[in-house]
Amino acid sequence: MTYKYIFVYSDEVNYRVIQQYVGGESRIVPNDSKDIAEWIASGNKPDVVSGDRFVTIEDGKPVVDSKKSETLEKEAWDIVRQKRNELLKETDWTQLTDSPLSNKDKKVMASYRQSLRNLSQSYSLSKDASVKLNEGIPATITHTKNVT
Repeated sequence: MTYKYIFVYSDEVNYRVIQQYVGGESRIVPNDSKDIAEWIASGNKPDVVSGDRFVTIEDGKPVVDSKKSETLEKEAWDIVRQKRNELLKETDWTQLTDSPLSNKDKKVMASYRQSLRNLSQSYSLSKDASVKLNEGIPATITHTKNVT
């Protein structure tokens, strides 16, 4: 029989080893931290680590990548930038010479668009920048783009 051993995490401390018969049923290996450490000390290694992409096994214990927070924040900023770029694209028309907006509204929109461009300089955390993005177009703008 061929078995695959899978570590499954609920956090950095509580975890289980599942022994899965390839092509068949699986069972939870009775274990606690000591059992797992002994299992690995005996030369066993998991085939798959599951539950958290930032957790690996080192010396029989789960270890969280020290760059987890940094990586997640970078990924969140990537999402903020993508949304910001979409909003800039959607409001390009407001700055055209033949835009139906008044000069006052064009200035409001120009200011709004500049604030979008300055998000990464204005906010240190992606979650704060996301709040700004979700505020939307200034409420004083009364015209919308005509789609023909």
